[in-house]
Amino acid sequence: MPPRYCVVGFVTYGNDRGRRCAIPAGELVELSRAADGSGVMVWQDSTGRTWSEALSDRLLAHYMMSHLRLLPSQD
Repeated sequence: MPPRYCVVGFVTYGNDRGRRCAIPAGELVELSRAADGSGVMVWQDSTGRTWSEALSDRLLAHYMMSHLRLLPSQD
């Protein structure tokens, strides 16, 4: 299972209409990281729909510095 993070800052995703939308603070996201530093963020909205967003290495690093807080593993 990919590491889970809590949104604590401004994190966005692209919706079906091509608009950037904010993920509300307090929501949980999963991040799968690639060897090149990029990654994929997955989260569910309040209706239960799952969203997936490819993140560049720069955007992923930016989010991880101050917009996401790593949650303890639930092994």
